[in-house]
Amino acid sequence: MRILRKFLGNLLGPTTPAADQAVVVALKLSGTAFGSGAESRKIHHLGDALEKVVAQAGAGTFDGEEFDELECQLLFSGDADAIWRAVEPVLRASALARGGHATLRYGAPGSREKSVAL
Repeated sequence: MRILRKFLGNLLGPTTPAADQAVVVALKLSGTAFGSGAESRKIHHLGDALEKVVAQAGAGTFDGEEFDELECQLLFSGDADAIWRAVEPVLRASALARGGHATLRYGAPGSREKSVAL
């Protein structure tokens, strides 16, 4: 495809740099505001595991966690599909991810998105 793009340029449509792509994983928290202390620690450990698999895959970076009253978001930037391939098995194996969802964004905010239930 790169060779075709070189010769045909924009006729094939714009490319989306991986740097503009993102994956946001939303985890439901327990009934307490911002989750329990134990739940937060488990999510931090999950984040560490996800950071490791994303780095090993060379797919992007783990940008951290954001907690609010109802959910925790795990934030990733890089190639959205490659990140998802790396993190999906870990998330599906984690009880913390049940009932959550992931959003794969293919460009800057406002670009095409795909939502995946966990």
